[in-house]
Amino acid sequence: MKNLLLVLSVLFLFGLTSCSDVMDNSLPTSPVLEKNGMDDIYNPTSFPYPYLFNFNKIEDFKFLKLNIDVNATEFHLPSISQKYLHYYVVVNYINDKPASLYFVDKVDNGSFIIHGLNSSEVGDVNIYGCASRNDIASPFTNNTIMNEISSVWKSDEENLIVEYTGTRPSSLKYVFAEIETKGNSQFVFLQKPIAQSFSIPGYGKGAVGLKLFGFHTLYDIVDAAK
Repeated sequence: MKNLLLVLSVLFLFGLTSCSDVMDNSLPTSPVLEKNGMDDIYNPTSFPYPYLFNFNKIEDFKFLKLNIDVNATEFHLPSISQKYLHYYVVVNYINDKPASLYFVDKVDNGSFIIHGLNSSEVGDVNIYGCASRNDIASPFTNNTIMNEISSVWKSDEENLIVEYTGTRPSSLKYVFAEIETKGNSQFVFLQKPIAQSFSIPGYGKGAVGLKLFGFHTLYDIVDAAK
């Protein structure tokens, strides 16, 4: 009889606990997992810049051919722009060649050189800088080049909806975007969108053009093959 009462007591307590769990999960304070626009972005702690980090555009710079090397171009920055630590140079060519993005972190007396860039092939150039902060290490070696990624886009007046036109490369490590508006442009870091289609929140209004640039690494190819 005692054993029967003990079993009934255990069953009664178990029933109370189960009911309590169900009621707790139905309360408004219970955690709910929701999908949002950040679901296609990896953990930001593994990236050199925060998601949607906006770089400062540099005006009134000059560039010219380096006399000692036809395939090198020298850039001269205004004094106010020499405070930056990292520079990103978007190069548009006079022919149908896709645009290129160069990373620069070696500046001497307000000037720097990009090797492998023939100034006679250069059309428009935009330069963006990252404010001087000693806690931000250089994410790339000087003169690292990143190629334009083929994509299509549209705007919903608030966000940019972007889709890669080809299969997203498994070696894609970081993605940058140059967003053109009427008479201006902005340069932002997208971290690593992993979906074939993704959005750039807050940059849809007034957008007239978009270029994506990607940094590739062999490590991702190795990881994908595992």
